[in-house]
Amino acid sequence: LGAGLIHAETALTGSVPYIRITEVRFVNETGSKLGLNEEGFIEVDLINYGQGSGNLRYTLTNVNQTASVLNGVGASTQLSAERSETTIKIPVTITNNALQGDLPLFRIQFSDDVLNYSDFRYLRYENLFVDTHDANLVRVSATSTGAIGFNRTEFGDTGVGFVPLREINGTLQELGNMLYESGLMIETNLDEKVRMLTNVRETNFPPVMFNPMELFQIQELSNGQSGTALFDSKNQMGLPNVEIGMETFAFDDDELNQSLLVYYHIRNTDASRLAMNDTYVGIFADWDAGNYSNNSIRYSASDSVLVLEDVTSSSMPFLTVAHLGGISSAMAINNAYEGEVDSLNFGIYYSTTNPSYNGFTEQEKSWSLKAGLGKTSQNPSDVSMVTASGPFTIRYNQEITVGFVFSFGNTEEDLIDQVRAARQRGVYKTTPNFNAPRVPVFIPTEVAIGGNYPNPFNPSTNLLIDMERPGRAVVEIYDLMGRKIGTIFDGFLNNRRYEVVFDGSNLASGVYVAVLRTDQGIRTRKITLMK
Repeated sequence: LGAGLIHAETALTGSVPYIRITEVRFVNETGSKLGLNEEGFIEVDLINYGQGSGNLRYTLTNVNQTASVLNGVGASTQLSAERSETTIKIPVTITNNALQGDLPLFRIQFSDDVLNYSDFRYLRYENLFVDTHDANLVRVSATSTGAIGFNRTEFGDTGVGFVPLREINGTLQELGNMLYESGLMIETNLDEKVRMLTNVRETNFPPVMFNPMELFQIQELSNGQSGTALFDSKNQMGLPNVEIGMETFAFDDDELNQSLLVYYHIRNTDASRLAMNDTYVGIFADWDAGNYSNNSIRYSASDSVLVLEDVTSSSMPFLTVAHLGGISSAMAINNAYEGEVDSLNFGIYYSTTNPSYNGFTEQEKSWSLKAGLGKTSQNPSDVSMVTASGPFTIRYNQEITVGFVFSFGNTEEDLIDQVRAARQRGVYKTTPNFNAPRVPVFIPTEVAIGGNYPNPFNPSTNLLIDMERPGRAVVEIYDLMGRKIGTIFDGFLNNRRYEVVFDGSNLASGVYVAVLRTDQGIRTRKITLMK
């Protein structure tokens, strides 16, 4: 008030409109959720709590260059009386710039020159990166960067979480959200240094380590729904480049109608890394069933399933996230733990005033991915669970598949039956633990093209690039007439051996020359394409 942001007397006594936005929807031409590069609309529901305006004008602009507003100027004569309501539709297209991670933000300006009125509001496309499965007895959201339940940002949470449905007195009723937070954790060894990729919070908000490449979208199936998303980790300093395709399945048959199956296809796209060694992939789930401070966890060893329940209420469902492939960890966590910390005992609360609550640290995430069966139960408290698979070795341009299932059951046996059915369904074959030998770090003693395999090749071959010391490297391909075919790598490399893939699909059979340029000179090697 005192800073001139509001003129109190005018606000209380002036005869001006007061336009309130009650709901905003981003829809395409069929009325469904608006996706990227679709022609659609922002539908804005308005109500006027002040002086009637028969000449209200509005102007919509995109603030952060994530959308195209086709015609953002208009007028409405529907708010001419106090408490009158209307809906305006403004054509927009969300552009690929939104994939940089910023939610599309719009500013809508209202004005009435006759009444000397001007005001504005901001509109944010909160649900762009999240969508919700509703094909069976659980409503559950997933995001464009691999999280289940909610898309958490500094601006708030979007999504519904994990909401079981149960028939009560002949009608299906929602039991409320049971999942406070869930996320993906990937640990890998790069050059004998452990690195963590995750969208699980450490303190208040999840780190931004994953970039959406394709929005999470849900498709209808004859027996339920499937969802797909594609995201990567590029431009993260010191971390590997990976592309991750996520696929989700909500089936409506009785065996799996209380579950969401989630598969991650993880590809090593980092040409500067020979391999991602000792890779573990896990899911963190902070469940809140009923009275969250009285949730307990126990382990069904015969089925390798962590079982969570609210010990104070028999009406609450049993909950789990379970692995669909090999297991490296099934761990129960006491979120509020305050004692001596070790690899099996730590808390994940965060507080700026209590030093015991230092969040869910990277070290603790690492421990939870490799805990084995060292801590599979927890007495009633505020609890979380982690289930993980690994270790894996992912060579450059290779892919692994890991899977998990989020389930609820009205009894413990009902819950375990859902997990059994998910494992038997076998939508994808998951990559087994210890899928390949660990690739040792080789330090070359000279700059060279150390060979290629296979040779002859059809249509692609792997060039071995040896760097004696860090520096820029350029790898080019020429034909025997000295004509340049193309550059297949140009970037900074450390002092070790790398693999660079050359694809000759569009070339004729013959002998070609691979050329390596560094600050230490030029190296060449002949390679043979034989179709």
